[in-house]
Amino acid sequence: MNFINFEEVKSQLQELTKYQHTAPSKIIDKLEALHSQFESVEGMYSTKEFHTLASDILIALSITNFNLGNFPVVEVLAKKADEKSRLAENPKNMATSINLRGLAAMRMSQFKEALLFFEDSKSIREGLDDSSGVGQVLINMGIVFRTISLYDECVEQFEKAIPYFEKTYDKSGLALAYDNLGTTLVKMSKYAEAIEHLQSALQISQELNDTSGIGVTYLNIGLVYDKSKKFSKSLEYFELALGYFKANNDNHRIAIAYTNMANTYSRLNQYDKSKQYIELSNSLFEESNDILGITRNLGTLASFYEQKQEYSEALRLYGECYSLSLKHQFHGVKLQVIQTLIPFYHSVSLKNEFYEIPVSIISQTPEDIKATYNLNKQRFSNFKELSLQTALLLLEYLKFLNSNQSLEQNNYFYANFKYLVHKELRQYELALSFYEESMRLKEDITGKETIVRLATFEASRQLELLQKEREVTDSLLHKMLPGALVEQLKYSQTEIATFYEDVTIIFMDIVGFTKLSQLVSARELVKILGDIFSFCDGIADKHNIEKIKTIGDSYMAVGGATINNPIHHYSSIQMALEICEYMQNYTIPDVDFELQVRFGIHSGAVIGGVIGSKRPSFDIWGDSVNIASRLESRSEPNKINISGSLYERVKDMFMCSYRGKHSAKNIGDMEMYFVDKLID
Repeated sequence: MNFINFEEVKSQLQELTKYQHTAPSKIIDKLEALHSQFESVEGMYSTKEFHTLASDILIALSITNFNLGNFPVVEVLAKKADEKSRLAENPKNMATSINLRGLAAMRMSQFKEALLFFEDSKSIREGLDDSSGVGQVLINMGIVFRTISLYDECVEQFEKAIPYFEKTYDKSGLALAYDNLGTTLVKMSKYAEAIEHLQSALQISQELNDTSGIGVTYLNIGLVYDKSKKFSKSLEYFELALGYFKANNDNHRIAIAYTNMANTYSRLNQYDKSKQYIELSNSLFEESNDILGITRNLGTLASFYEQKQEYSEALRLYGECYSLSLKHQFHGVKLQVIQTLIPFYHSVSLKNEFYEIPVSIISQTPEDIKATYNLNKQRFSNFKELSLQTALLLLEYLKFLNSNQSLEQNNYFYANFKYLVHKELRQYELALSFYEESMRLKEDITGKETIVRLATFEASRQLELLQKEREVTDSLLHKMLPGALVEQLKYSQTEIATFYEDVTIIFMDIVGFTKLSQLVSARELVKILGDIFSFCDGIADKHNIEKIKTIGDSYMAVGGATINNPIHHYSSIQMALEICEYMQNYTIPDVDFELQVRFGIHSGAVIGGVIGSKRPSFDIWGDSVNIASRLESRSEPNKINISGSLYERVKDMFMCSYRGKHSAKNIGDMEMYFVDKLID
């Protein structure tokens, strides 16, 4: 029987993870061996320590596979890591695993799924008060928006991330946020702003002596100069970046730097140098089996041959690039190839030359487009007309690929090229209509004109009034009900009722409130209640807990029902501890009276629903609610009383004192524990 030395495995894993970014291909076999070792003895262990270490190995294996471009594998491994983390009741690993699933989904162009994973990861990290972790997830969400060209939303996410990193003095996170802001602004052609943010990132990386971060920022500054056609400056910064990557033996980034240098030399018509750097880049990508890097380089080489007017070789390479992007689901590369081929066919048509669409592309097109292409191929003997028809077909195919997006940039792209093609075909009326459409879209993109205008000022005013009325209604509903139920209530004609299998119910009562009401005026009493309950509301929001109601001096809340919170049992107790701490420092001016609170908390199943028509409210019912209420009544001032079953779920997170069995009305004897503090 093989027993595992946990400390030895932890030490081995710590050593291997040093290389998961810089040399993933060299450690993948050892990590897989560790994973196999743990899988082989899974039935022998059921401790949280075992599940935590198993999830650590799966996370390391996921990150390593991610760096190798094996994104479907990452999804499988990260899902397993998530399952192990839940068994270990380790919210930190849960957040990391879900974040990795989001990254894998993003790389497989599953953008909606990626954003949902990132939202879940962010929610857990907010519950853990992990500001840096929240900032990192916001960066990932921004990268999703950048990938689908929603640049304003992308910039918004990066800007949201900055205060989270500032809160924890996470300078590495700040550098990352500024660097991503800079690279996004490059795509928006805002070069001056881009340089400003990149310089901020560079300054922070230099302060930290983060040589990898310095290299990445130098690379991005080089791209800014490349885009603004200052090629000598661009090459200067690429060389600087290369120096840092070589010092760190970071072959992946060295390869990326070589590819960027190849692009710049190609724009300078220095084709031999361009080819030389592509070959250097490819050799490194092949060494690490980076299929994405190899695929992108094929597109770069194709562009290189196109500029040299060696069109047959260019098309062959575009075809290879497209085939690999299909095979490995590189959605972005696939679109880029098609977008490149459209102007290609337009340009060759002007030279009265025709080149057939590569088989790898035409075989993937919808049947109607393929049939039209083959018909045109037979019908036209004039190469120019056939090339132009091919360009139009590719435009339609691009729309087919891009049907789930309605991006203004793409619409402008379609309209502009349709104008050029129809003009060359001497279809002037069509050409004029597409020219007008392209100009309208271009003006909208640059912010000079809005596409959608209301017909009259009165219509605009009425729409504004209607919107304000809706906002007031929505605001009132959101004050009365959980956000998740507002839309359902607005549009549903049926009763809203849900069974929640596992939630945490919190009851809080203010001790001595009746006596206090005899010492202060009614106005002062209401203000005191307002102060305390407003603080409770804020702490509830912080920990993703939903307030249910207040009755007199009692406060009721629930975690894990209407707000997605996988760690609701942890969050609920953390909320109670923070409120107890607040009350210890709460004083009433001119009154010698100490206010205290007591809590009862229990986890279990409940039924939740919206009741009432004139003033609807959300409430929960069931035995679990009664148990939590009884726990509160058997609690003591400034104490948090929890059930025995909840104790079993949180005993590794919180230090607790056993109270023994106590009788609870209509329930019988119950094991109870006082929560003392969070375990450091």
